[in-house]
Amino acid sequence: MSKTYSKTRILVECALMIAIGTVLSNIKFFTLPNGGSITLLSMLPFVLVSFRHGVKWGLFTGFVNSLLQMMMGFWAGLTDEAGVCEKHNFELVEADTENHVMLVGADLHLADKQNDLRNFKNGFIAETQAFADASSVPVFCLMAGDMTWDRYWYDRNFRLPHYRQWLSRNGYSVPVFHAMGNHDNDPYVQGDAPGQLSYCRTLGPNYYSFNLGKVHYVVLDDIDWINTGGSDGVLGSRDYNRVVSLAQMTWLAEDLAAVEDKTAPLVVCLHVQLYENYNASFANTAKMPSATGGTGALMNAVRDFSEVHFITGHTHHNSTMVINDKVIEHNTAAVCETWWWSTFFSDRAICVDGSPAGYGIYTVNSTDVKWSYKGIGEPAGYQFRTYDMNTVKKHLDNSTYKALLAQYASRDNKGDDYGKVGDNVVYINVWNYDPAWKVEVREDGSPLEVKRVFDRDPLHTITFDIPRVEAKYEANADWASCCSSHMFSVTASSPVSELEITVTDRFGNVYSERMKRPKAFVKTSK
Repeated sequence: MSKTYSKTRILVECALMIAIGTVLSNIKFFTLPNGGSITLLSMLPFVLVSFRHGVKWGLFTGFVNSLLQMMMGFWAGLTDEAGVCEKHNFELVEADTENHVMLVGADLHLADKQNDLRNFKNGFIAETQAFADASSVPVFCLMAGDMTWDRYWYDRNFRLPHYRQWLSRNGYSVPVFHAMGNHDNDPYVQGDAPGQLSYCRTLGPNYYSFNLGKVHYVVLDDIDWINTGGSDGVLGSRDYNRVVSLAQMTWLAEDLAAVEDKTAPLVVCLHVQLYENYNASFANTAKMPSATGGTGALMNAVRDFSEVHFITGHTHHNSTMVINDKVIEHNTAAVCETWWWSTFFSDRAICVDGSPAGYGIYTVNSTDVKWSYKGIGEPAGYQFRTYDMNTVKKHLDNSTYKALLAQYASRDNKGDDYGKVGDNVVYINVWNYDPAWKVEVREDGSPLEVKRVFDRDPLHTITFDIPRVEAKYEANADWASCCSSHMFSVTASSPVSELEITVTDRFGNVYSERMKRPKAFVKTSK
């Protein structure tokens, strides 16, 4: 037998022993009160390797196994009843994270239906893993809630433990921090503490903080679970209050008081948004009314910090709101687009505001934070979409389409979405817009007046709204196209003139399109 073959055989044997050890480590007879557990001889395979091939091979196999265990999840599941303080010890490894990237995903709504797991794996997981593998700085991921879909926890047998196991099975090695969403509560129980028990046992505490470099991160739970009518085997109404509990607010005050450098960035992640600007005046309106744990209380809690970023999800919209000169809220659109339906009907992953399904990218260099929104499967420069409203109106000027759209309760115009839009109008959807951005349009070298308008995205109408009703599904108003706060309008002088459209973000990055008109309006148009 050759030396090479002998080593290969030993490596194969070591791999088998690692696999056996991994299985045995998950067979737990007893969980210790202060962390740790007694397992079924999980170390025996590595002892056997040492006995058969020497201590060096045994140590090598044990080391590889430890790395694998870290990849499978750096968190420790909570096992005690709610309200019981648990202790878990972790071995800390020094790492330079002063420069890092935080990827922000929201609203995965995984339920093992509508090809969601396949699309999630081939889209978000593959793309962010490749990003992390190619990065010269550490990369982390922050999930802003609704990793699962409570409605299908039991019908589809896909709950939070299945989500965690799925990440491990698919080898996702990016460290993930989680925030709790309303759909991550148990739909068979009533009350906040019982509702969040599965989350805490699977993913860890529902509120916590950590530091990466000079940035202090805080994760809070702003869902007070009620679930009227829920009981064992019975789905409740899944209702809840939008509020941060008094216990969290007390802890938050102590946590922030301990932060020495309050000029460094503070990032606070919650699921439900603090503000919303989806209205005709584009005003930032508070969405959490509680005096003790609502919008005002949270703003007061961060008042001493010079730069604060609130990161939220829940809406399936993109909305970047500058609250004041210190505070910005980033309401991030959904990874699941329209609950995985738009890809089901059209292969186009479109959120209800017309944003592509995607995630936030926050690049941190010491105390300098820059951000962008990345559409899954789209180039980084894909930051807006344009519509020649002449062709949009012509396409939708159809009695059948109007009748289908009129079935949505959110439509107040009998399905004639754009009947009042004038001739030669062009719409520009800039999904990560904030007032520091510029949208400029020229026709034959002359500038056109750009107006911010409150209207629906036409592409979502033909990729979701119409096909859903055509397929005899419920006209769900919650999932239908919504009016956007990041839509812009210009009026050209003719239906065939060419437009030069330039969009500049707050960091000076320029994105442009030379729009030849008439521009087609189809499901595959970009």
